Amino acid sequence: FDDATCADVCQSVWLRLFERRDTIREPERLASWLASTTRNEAISLQRRRVRDQPTEDLGDEADRTASDVGDEVVGSIDDARLRGVVGAAFEQISDRCKELLRLMTAEPKLDYATIAEITGRPIGSLGPTRARCLAGLRAAVVDLETEGAA
Repeated sequence: FDDATCADVCQSVWLRLFERRDTIREPERLASWLASTTRNEAISLQRRRVRDQPTEDLGDEADRTASDVGDEVVGSIDDARLRGVVGAAFEQISDRCKELLRLMTAEPKLDYATIAEITGRPIGSLGPTRARCLAGLRAAVVDLETEGAA
């Protein structure tokens, strides 16, 4: 890592220590805790970097924050009937799911910390919540398609 990244890891470790200062029972083991936590934080940071590799320039892609993501997704579907079904299904999911899906597909891309702050949810809940929202959207599409076929 470069100096700035090392400083970030160090700062994170000291912050964790500060947050857990009331739980220290064996001060003589603090050095080993610091070493382990530093190693784990560095590994975690490396994994995040691998996941967050920049991609090629997308050019003149539409700014997804400027329009309703539901409209943009629906507009990208060729079949007019299916466009209507997906649009109607998007309207059936909860407002919280609509907000989360819009934020997660916004451009420029928002990181999980920012989305968590905007929504007031813990970072660790965002992925599972997104999965539930998408499952709800899929179920709504299936229900609407079933109703249309009947």
